[in-house]
Amino acid sequence: MADRRPQVVGSIAQPDVEKAIGWQLEQLPGQRYVSGGETGDRKDWIVSFIESLRGHPDLEIQKEGKWSGYEDLLVHRVRKGHKLSGSTMSLGTLERTREELAALDRATAGMEERPALLVGIPDYMNLALFSMGKVGLAKHSRPFRDMVVNDITETYKEFGDRVIFQLEAPLHLVATAKAGPLGPVVAGIMAERLVKVPEQVPEGARFGVHLCLGDMNHEALSPMKSAAPVVYLFNELSSRWPSGRPLEFIHAPLAGGREPLSTDPRYYEAFRNLFRDSSARFVAGIVQEEQEEAEQLVVLKLIEQMIGPVDVATYCGLGRRSPEAADAAAARTRRLIEA
Repeated sequence: MADRRPQVVGSIAQPDVEKAIGWQLEQLPGQRYVSGGETGDRKDWIVSFIESLRGHPDLEIQKEGKWSGYEDLLVHRVRKGHKLSGSTMSLGTLERTREELAALDRATAGMEERPALLVGIPDYMNLALFSMGKVGLAKHSRPFRDMVVNDITETYKEFGDRVIFQLEAPLHLVATAKAGPLGPVVAGIMAERLVKVPEQVPEGARFGVHLCLGDMNHEALSPMKSAAPVVYLFNELSSRWPSGRPLEFIHAPLAGGREPLSTDPRYYEAFRNLFRDSSARFVAGIVQEEQEEAEQLVVLKLIEQMIGPVDVATYCGLGRRSPEAADAAAARTRRLIEA
């Protein structure tokens, strides 16, 4: 189907930026954006950032963690008498983008139309929660928000619309999924908080959103009983998104971790209520190479019957998977795109 495109969520199972970009151009041609791959210590999402806070002058370790699972995280707290400021932290986005965009330019030299660089940015609420626990989420979200705004602003000022910022938000989907009948209310709260970042960056900055169920050790934080939480968040984000900062896509998994997709049509009924006037494309996170391909094709066609053509991606990033698993996922994506 010509209107379908592949999309990489972010991290790639490759050793460096050059190889990650080359892998995408070879394995998944036709992407609207190309990721820098989030290689090296960034393959584990925000782990390296949290570890880097060990030496922060305003923080101390509350609990050690070895990252073996969701209960084994390194947790920081603010030192007595100190105050945490966003100006004292950075994700290193500008420096990383310089390297990745230079590599993308080399790889696409001579191409008539060069794809934009997809720059992954963890959402500030997730950074606060995973860095400092529930207390961090409740009391210290503002410094992390200021840090994210600063990183995006300085990167956009240098590179403009050559980059698109992907806000990565597992907390938002997990909270909405766990809320049951209160899902629409929670989705509204989560969306209202997420849009505080695009509200504060310069006009013209391009965005996408990656909703997630968590993927540490290829395990999800929470299952979903239906696709309704995805639809709630898509609608709330689309309706609340600030003008002048284009929201180009929302990616969401329709299952998590090793869980196979449901093929029950009732699971996807909520898509009939998806906000059709949104300018954001829906990127269906349906690729999981361990499930039968025919079942994933059934799901793809169920969704498209209700909302039209969608772009296709894996549930989450591929950086924590083996290169062989990433190759298999890419091959599966190509076949679904062409079906």
